[in-house]
Parts: sequence; C-alpha cells; structure tokens
Amino acid sequence: MAQPPTKASRTAITIDPRGGKANTTGPTAATTAMAKLERLRIEAAAASAGEAPEAVRADAVERKVRAAAQTLPPEGAAVARSAETADEDARTVGDIGGSAERDAGLLGLLKIEDDARGADSLSTLAILIANEARRIVRARQIVVVEEARGTLRAVAVSTMASIDRTSPLVRFFENAAARLVAEGQTARPCEFELAAYATAGDTIVSGYPFQHALWVPFADRRGAIVGGMLMLREVVWQERDLVVAQRLGGAFAHAWSALRSEANVLRRLRPTRRAVLAMVTAFAALGFLPVSLTTLAPAEVVARDPFVVAAPIDGVIDDIPVEPNKRVEKGALLVRFDDTMLRNRLEVAEREVLVAEARLRTTTQLAFADDRGRHELGVARAELALKTAERNFAADMLAKTELRAPRDGLVVLADKKELLGRPLTVGERILEIADPAAMEVRIEVPVADAIILNNGAPVKLLLDSSPLAAIPAHVVRANYQAKLSDASVLSFRVTAAFANGETAARLGARGTAQIYGGRVTLGFYLLRRPFAKLRQWTGM
Repeated sequence: MAQPPTKASRTAITIDPRGGKANTTGPTAATTAMAKLERLRIEAAAASAGEAPEAVRADAVERKVRAAAQTLPPEGAAVARSAETADEDARTVGDIGGSAERDAGLLGLLKIEDDARGADSLSTLAILIANEARRIVRARQIVVVEEARGTLRAVAVSTMASIDRTSPLVRFFENAAARLVAEGQTARPCEFELAAYATAGDTIVSGYPFQHALWVPFADRRGAIVGGMLMLREVVWQERDLVVAQRLGGAFAHAWSALRSEANVLRRLRPTRRAVLAMVTAFAALGFLPVSLTTLAPAEVVARDPFVVAAPIDGVIDDIPVEPNKRVEKGALLVRFDDTMLRNRLEVAEREVLVAEARLRTTTQLAFADDRGRHELGVARAELALKTAERNFAADMLAKTELRAPRDGLVVLADKKELLGRPLTVGERILEIADPAAMEVRIEVPVADAIILNNGAPVKLLLDSSPLAAIPAHVVRANYQAKLSDASVLSFRVTAAFANGETAARLGARGTAQIYGGRVTLGFYLLRRPFAKLRQWTGM
C-alpha cells in the first residue's frame, strides 16, 4: 500500500483550477491561483446580471482581487487545503470508476436473466448458463447438472460443445453435486474445495487447476431440486460473488422449472424401456394370433339370370315405350324398330304370291288341252311355293320390329335416349328383364388384392346407402381369368348369393364387399401386402 505523502512533500503540491494538473510552484502560485478564481467569479456574476464581462470596471476587479488575496490563509494552510482538494478529486474519480463498473455488472446481470427466461429449451438454457454466467460471477468454468429420475447428470460444461459423461472428471462433478444435495445444500450457494470431495489418490481431481468450487442449486417452488451449477475458479470466492450467484441461481431455477414442466409433459407421453419392451412382446404375441384372411372390393347388386332383350334384326330403334327400372307385365311392348322397309317388302311379297297363284291357275287350265301346259304346271307350282316363302319371311321380319316382354319383371336399362335412332345389328344387347326377387352380388376383386377363394366363402356386403348394416352372402363362383372392370382396373369377377335367398337391397345398389378366405396369422395378415411390394421391388 502506498504511504501517504509527508508534510514536506505536501507543501509542493497544488492544483491548477483551470487545467486540473498538479504543480509545485509555492506560495506565490497559490495566491495567483486564488486571484484568478476570484476574477472568474466576478466575471460570471456580471454575466448573470446581464452585463458583458468587458463592461466590468477594471479597478473594481482589481480591488476585489486584492481584498481576496489579503483574506487568504497562510501559505501552509493554503497548500494543505490544495492537497486535500487533490485527494478529494482522486477519490471522486475512483468513485466514478466504481459506479461505472457496478452499472456494467448490473446491466450484464439483467441481460442474462432476460436471456434465461427467453430460452426455448433446457439444452439452450444449459448452454447459456455454462458460457454466459462466467463473466458475471468471474468463474473460470461452470458445470450445469440437471435432475433426471432421481440422479444428477451433467448436461453442459463451459466452452465444450459436447460432454463425455464417462470421463472421470465429469463423473466426479456429478457425484459431488449429488453428495451436496444429500448433505442438505439445497437452499443457498455452498462454497467448497474439490480436494475435500475427492478420493485418496485421485490425481485427476487433485491436479485440476480450479480447486475453489461454488455449488448453486436450482430449486422449484416446492423446494425440490431440478438442477444446479458448479462454478469453479482458482481463487477463493468473495461475498459479492456469493450474492450474485444466489441471484442468478434464483433466475435460472425459475426458467429451468418452467421449461422442465413442458418437457415433463412430453416425457410422460414417452414410454419407458419397460413399456416399450412390453409393447413389443405383446405385438409379437399378437402376430401369431389366427385370423381370417380378408379382402375388400367394390360390389354391385345385380339380377340373377335376367332375360336379355337383344336386337333380332338389323335396323334402327324407333321407340322404347317403357321406362328404366319400371315393372312390366308379360307381353308388354318394349322396343319398336323402324318397319318402313320391311312393311313394303311384305307388301311386294304378297303381290308376287298373287301373281304366282294366277300363273298356276292358267297353267293348270292349259294342261288339260296341251302337253306344253302339263310341263309348265310343275314350274308354276314351284314358283308359287317360293313366293309364298318369301312372303312368310317378310311377315316374320316385320313381326320382329316389335319386341314384347317374355315375362314379368323390372326393366334394366341405363338410358333409352342413347338407343333411340341408333342403328343396331342382330344380337346387340338392348335391355334386360330382371326378377326383383332373384338378385346376387357382383364383386370386382383387383388383382393386387386377390386371395384364394373357395365356393361358399362368407361375404359381408356393406352398401353405400346403409354402411352400418352388413348383409351376409357367400361366394357362388369366381372367374379364374382377370379382365378390365368398369373402372378400368384389372380384376377377377366374383359372384356371391345372398345367404337367406332374399334381401331388401335395391337392384343396382353399390357398396363394398368383404370376402373371407382361409385362416392365417395376424402378422401375415398385416405384412402380406408390404412383403409383396418388397418382393416386387427387390426381386427376392
């Protein structure tokens, strides 16, 4: 510590009021300095009174300066007072520097508290504590630990991107923190030396350069430990550092508890290893559970053995007097073709028959008197038979221009407007006459979903009009050759009959059919299609 200046030395120290620098002039310099101060004060008073400094009379100034000089104390007292003034100025400068340092520390403390409360995860908060808090508490290294399932584990270390929790030093820090918590150090920061918690012969801990440690626990509102930080440095911790550390510990504990509550919700939803093992075992056991192999396919209610009304002649449809999905009786007119050409052909054929009959009569009368007539009699009879056959054929063709219902039933027709005026050939389908009491299910099973089906396999029909009511049925037949369905999908056609022979399903109703095959394990049922796709992609 510097020694205070002696009396001899203080006699040579004065302060220049204008420059603030020390000089060693002596008593004359002190008197001159005081005179100058008095002159400046008089000029300032004149300026405040509204007078310009140059308006002040010189003699008045000189008079006041001399009066001030006569009232000055002895030189020793003036010099001593000048020395005391210099000491006060030095202390003022020191106070100003200390205040600036305190303000900077306070701002840093407020900033790190704000950053801690703004952290979005525990890992971000741990990195913030390990690296940013060192500057505030003047620590060389900080180890952040958290409570996890009853143990304390290190999650962040200053200036380290990752932690090897198997290293001896990290394990020592975790054990030291757990020991402090077990000893009851959970309320306030606790200062200790690392060597006191090291085992005998532990050269790693004893050779660690930062032996002075400060344990700052993080406790929630109930007092339970949620984490903490070990602050390390090479010098003893001061009272100021303990106060700042306790303040930081409270802020970090608040932020840690808030983030931990959010993480605990996700942790509760996350199953434990035992739960995962139990679930895997349960699923493995369920994989051997026998189930029925099923497949789903689009289905439609169609008529069983309907009467197909096809075009009997080549012609153009003139009229369809019946409406689609309407009940008709036997003999009702269904389709009428244009008969203009056939009717005229029949009329010509009938005229030719009359001509042949007249020729036959003439030839018969001539045969009684002339041998030539007897020879022409056979030709006339043959010609009459030919013309008669042509007339009958024309009459039959004309009769086919009108198609009538062969039995009672419903007219199955999509849209009759598409058929009116359309030329048809012989055998082309026009409509169907279906029995409402005789219906079946037509199922189009895609090739990708096909399974082995046997006659009599159970079927559940779920119609779009009533999806909650399953209609039972059974497979009657299944095509072995796949063809394009109405949806242009390569499919196998399966026909199923209703179990009770009758159903309330409407003709033409559509839905989904669930077809049951053989018994397989649940694992095969679930993984059948993924395995099939895998084999198609890999060729294995």
